[in-house]
Amino acid sequence: MMDWKDESLLSWASTPPSWAHSTILDWKEAFPREDELDVMKFVTAQTFEESVAIDMRLVVGQWEHYAGQTWLDALCSPQWRPGKMQNAIELADRNPAYYFNGEVKGGIHLSSVNGRDWYSNTDGNHRTVVAKFLSDMQFQKTGKYPLVAGVHTHTYEVDWESFNLFRALNSYKSIGINAYVKHESLSDSLFFFVADYRFNRRGKFEQLTPDRFRNYAKWVLHNNGYLTRGDILTHYWQWWFTNPEKLVFPTSN
Repeated sequence: MMDWKDESLLSWASTPPSWAHSTILDWKEAFPREDELDVMKFVTAQTFEESVAIDMRLVVGQWEHYAGQTWLDALCSPQWRPGKMQNAIELADRNPAYYFNGEVKGGIHLSSVNGRDWYSNTDGNHRTVVAKFLSDMQFQKTGKYPLVAGVHTHTYEVDWESFNLFRALNSYKSIGINAYVKHESLSDSLFFFVADYRFNRRGKFEQLTPDRFRNYAKWVLHNNGYLTRGDILTHYWQWWFTNPEKLVFPTSN
C-alpha cells in the first residue's frame, strides 16, 4: 500500500523542494567523447550491474534530452518530449509502487564515473526525472527516503590524471609535440606514443606506459614547453653515445 500518495505528483511539486531548481548536468561534460580527447580511451575498468536499488538524491544529470533545464522545468515544462513526460507522471500517479518494488526492470539506466554522481544514460530519462520527485514526495510524507529498485548501472573507472595531462599536452602541438593514445579495448594495455620535434627535424619518438607518459607530460608542462639546459645536454649525449631518438625527461618528477 502507498498510503502516503494522497495527491498528484504535479500538485505536490507545486511547492517544490530546493534541489528542484538545480540544473540537470550533462553526461557529455562528465564523460567527454570528443575525437582525440575521448575519455573512453582512458577507461581502465567497467562494472555493469542489474536490478540495483538507487538513492535518487545521487542522480545529478542525464544525457542530452533535459540536460541544461532545472529538474522542475523538466517535470513541468519539458523541452524535449512533453508527451513522454506526461505518460511517466501519469504512471507515477496511477502506480507509484512501480518505482519501488522492482517493476522498473532496467527501464532506468544510470552511468557513473568512478562511482560518484549518477546520470541517466541511454534509457530512462523521463522516469529518472519523475523518480527523483516521487522519492522526495514519499520522503516528505513519511520521513523515510525510498530507494528506486530495478535500475541498471554502469560504472566507469577512468585514469583522469593521464587524461588531463594528455589534454594539456595537446596545447603544445604548435611547438612540435604530438601525443597519441593507444588503447583499443580494456583487454589491451594503455600506451601513449609521443613524437617530440623540439630538438631537431628528425624528432624523438617513444611509446610510453602511463607512468612514464605522466612523467614526460609533467616535465613539459613544468617548463611550459621550453627546453632546459639539461634537456639540451642530454640530447647531445644521446646523439653521440646512446639513442638520439629517445625522449628526454626525468624518470620521476
